[in-house]
Amino acid sequence: MPADPGRDPSRPDAAAVGLADVQRRMARAVLTGDAAAAAETAAAFRPGRIPAAARLEIHRANVAISLVKALEAAFPVVARLMTPPFFRATARAFVERHPPRRPQLSTYGDRFPAFLDQVGPARPLPWLADVARLEWARVEALFAADASPLAPEALAGVAEAEAPSIVFHPHPSLRLVASPHPIQAIWAANQAERPARPDRAASGETVLLLRRGAAVTAEVVSPAEAAFLSTILDGRALAEASAAAEAADPAHDLQRALLANLTRGSFVGWHLAGEPTA
Repeated sequence: MPADPGRDPSRPDAAAVGLADVQRRMARAVLTGDAAAAAETAAAFRPGRIPAAARLEIHRANVAISLVKALEAAFPVVARLMTPPFFRATARAFVERHPPRRPQLSTYGDRFPAFLDQVGPARPLPWLADVARLEWARVEALFAADASPLAPEALAGVAEAEAPSIVFHPHPSLRLVASPHPIQAIWAANQAERPARPDRAASGETVLLLRRGAAVTAEVVSPAEAAFLSTILDGRALAEASAAAEAADPAHDLQRALLANLTRGSFVGWHLAGEPTA
């Protein structure tokens, strides 16, 4: 079809602009309950047997239900610990205060752990928000980018004097979640049919999460290992990571730590500090 000779291609199409404006108003009405946006959106609906405002409210309710279900899928252990009815009520309150920022359900829920910190009825469960952080880290690890693990032989040509300057590139799925509570033990216990709550006297845990193939693995690491990996995740060199680990445990074995992380696939590349990276 030939171009319209009377239309300036540099100017946006009025119909498209109008549709985009309606979509923005509808998003505000559906996600935030904005009364003005709801009224403007309803006015743009075609007449029907059901009033436009009622149709919009049905759509808003369906969206809220979908978002609550997305949170249930992302935080199944938290839902069990809270009991499903209490979880759904809490999730609905979260949805009303924190609508999605991206049109992708797999990214919805990153602010839920912090929300649990602020929910009064959840405070008798002091570990709840950290278990939620662990579950969200599992989601992030699951949907992180693919990358090939670094092979140990890739370091064979590094001179001994240069080794302290190595900056490892962590696997995109690598996550560390630290808590004063035994969060991995709680998560594991609640994979069984009956939910379980932790021993209040149990010690805290730092959990390393890493996707291998299609599965996310989790293991509790020592304070020294946590300090080592946390420093690497901050983009700092091997010498600094080793010093952080030794501060946590003077007996930390750097060679053993390197072998363990190369074996599990924690790293996908490296460069020397000060060198440009791609």
